[in-house]
Order: sequence, then structure tokens, then C-alpha cells
Amino acid sequence: MNDERRTAGVPGLQSDACLGAVANERAQDMVQRNYFSHFTPTGLSPWDYLRAGGCRFHYAGENIAEADDENTALTELWNSSPHRENTLDVHYTKIGIAVATRPDGTEVFVEDFSD
Repeated sequence: MNDERRTAGVPGLQSDACLGAVANERAQDMVQRNYFSHFTPTGLSPWDYLRAGGCRFHYAGENIAEADDENTALTELWNSSPHRENTLDVHYTKIGIAVATRPDGTEVFVEDFSD
């Protein structure tokens, strides 16, 4: 991801523990409650999770993917314009990434970004 950002002239992202914890919570929640969306079945957004997790931000975004493996997920995210825009957004300086596995083996990937 940072290679792609640098190629585009954008500084790399730093791993952030708070974002990582929230990304993990989001991925686990999607697996446990069997949904795939930026919004929970009860209407909570990624920004609600970031606030509840104590992450401070002015700008924040989220990429999610569901795939059989990491390479497929990364390819799908990169080939999606909105997800690629998140990846290359100059406002973002930090990232948290998590993966959770569904009972059928499908993986849920969450990338949470912030400034």
C-alpha cells in the first residue's frame, strides 16, 4: 500500500494501534453478525466505532473487502475507484488493518484510515 502511495507522490501510512483495534472489532463484528457493510445492522458507522474506540481524527475512512485470500482482496480494493481513492488520500497518515475469517473460510478485510 505504501509503495502505491509513494508511486503516486503521497507519503506512506503509519500503523496505528487504535485504528488497528477498531479495524479488528469491525471485522470480527461482520463475521459474528454475518453482514458485510460499512454500516452495522443497527446503523453504526465506521466513524461511530472510531469515536467509541478512542481514536482521534479529523479525517477518517474505511475500506472493506471480502475474499478468499489477501491477494484477491487487495486486487479488488485497488481496482475499485472509491477504495483506491481512500488508499491514496493525502489527508490520511495512519492506518489500521485487520482480517477475520468466516466459518466458510472467506476472509473479511478492514482497513481504517485517519489523519
